[in-house]
Amino acid sequence: MMRVSASSISSGVVVNETVSIRIRRSLMASGPILGLFSGASGRFILYRPGMAPIDAPFVPMIYQLMKSVSHSTMALVEVVTPYLDSPNA
Repeated sequence: MMRVSASSISSGVVVNETVSIRIRRSLMASGPILGLFSGASGRFILYRPGMAPIDAPFVPMIYQLMKSVSHSTMALVEVVTPYLDSPNA
């Protein structure tokens, strides 16, 4: 069994806070990365700080149809599953 001392816990917290501060500073220095998705046309544009926008190619219609069918099936399973355990619910 491993023993955990108060000093090791506090040093772990300090390390986590230091990493968190470094990540925040890095994100603030680079700026936000934004993505614009148009659900109707399937267009996606990625905006990165200091760089030209990247326009992603359109997703094929067959992919959109298959994705819709799979998500509908998944939703149906999530709705029906609780009633399989207890039919009277």
